[in-house]
Amino acid sequence: MALVVARALVGADDAIASELEVGPLRFSFLIAAGATLPLLAFGNVAERASSLPHMSKREILALAVLNIAQASLFVGALLVGPVGPVTAIHLCVPIVYLLAQLATRSRHFDRATIAVLVLIVGGVVLAAQADPGDRGSAPLLGVLLAVASVVALASYLWLISTWGRERNILEGAGLVQLTSFVLLIPSMLIGIPSLRDIWIVLAAGVILIAPAIIMQWYALPKLAPVLFGLVILSEAVFAGGFAAFFFDEPLPPAVVLAGVIIVIATAIEISKRGSALPDGLRPAPRLKHEPPQGREPEE
Repeated sequence: MALVVARALVGADDAIASELEVGPLRFSFLIAAGATLPLLAFGNVAERASSLPHMSKREILALAVLNIAQASLFVGALLVGPVGPVTAIHLCVPIVYLLAQLATRSRHFDRATIAVLVLIVGGVVLAAQADPGDRGSAPLLGVLLAVASVVALASYLWLISTWGRERNILEGAGLVQLTSFVLLIPSMLIGIPSLRDIWIVLAAGVILIAPAIIMQWYALPKLAPVLFGLVILSEAVFAGGFAAFFFDEPLPPAVVLAGVIIVIATAIEISKRGSALPDGLRPAPRLKHEPPQGREPEE
């Protein structure tokens, strides 16, 4: 449920982004600026509430770079490529995880897998209708950038899920946003948005993105990859719904159908696979008082 609420908040942020002429990199810069302080404050609480080790500087930098990369590649793909296919490719995170599990034989190609795969493909194609467009000036380049964006996004979410089982990632969420903010400072050289748009995006960072990151980073380590990939797919549906409700944008029936398909696929995945992590991904039991390595416990 926390992940569903998180994607709804991100979908609302996407709807706002579609109505403003801020530019993708500057929008990301202002979002990071708005989300950083609340997340840093929350990080102090998370630090005291967990006994897990801190994230390293290298891990924080890796997440910040991947976050910026997936967003920048996706926006670049939208600018030069066919919007519908580009959006569909970017939403293929659950397919990436499912194919990876099949390739590593941690999942068998059975009827449930086939059903989930078919439903994901259908949901992705329909969800992409939330952002229709022309063929773009460089279709092939746009598709290649979209493929790179989904790989970066899948890697970003996978690292959060994996590291979240052995590190205090909620403590480091603010540092990741702060690093993203610093790395995106050059984007303001392109031009400064209007003061109204700046305040709107900063507020979205505080009200929407900071809580979304907290809930998403809390939920990801507790779910199997295909399952959280399916829930993340719902972002496009939420974005289309919020744009229709608040900004009077048309809501294609295909987007509504995509939401239904995503729910069905998620239900099949939970009933057949469960929400638990595969055995190879479950963290080892952690003892509260482990003796330092190389030393025998005292009698």
